[in-house]
Amino acid sequence: MRLNVRHRSNSEERRFRWPADATKPSYLANFTKGLAHDNATGLVPDPGDYQAFVRGIDSGNPRDFIDTPLGPKAGWCTAKGLKVRAWESQGAGLTFDLEGPDAHACDHASGP
Repeated sequence: MRLNVRHRSNSEERRFRWPADATKPSYLANFTKGLAHDNATGLVPDPGDYQAFVRGIDSGNPRDFIDTPLGPKAGWCTAKGLKVRAWESQGAGLTFDLEGPDAHACDHASGP
């Protein structure tokens, strides 16, 4: 049995804060596509939206992804008439590999 490595945080959530409120994480360096963004700064205005997204990733429960608030409606529609593009394959990170090391068993150093 291969143990998963401990993944190290690069501390960007603590380092990058909202300019007007240093107590609020900006999630500037995080994946926030699909969430609401502030038009002036491009940042996620409600940290709760990002935390709901992470909860969906961590739990693996599809309901948690469905309950994650999406950003503003787009000008186009999906085949089902939805005006918001949701994430594709949001559960892909919860899969495991049958050959070679599992992706969660590998680690690489944080970027500079």
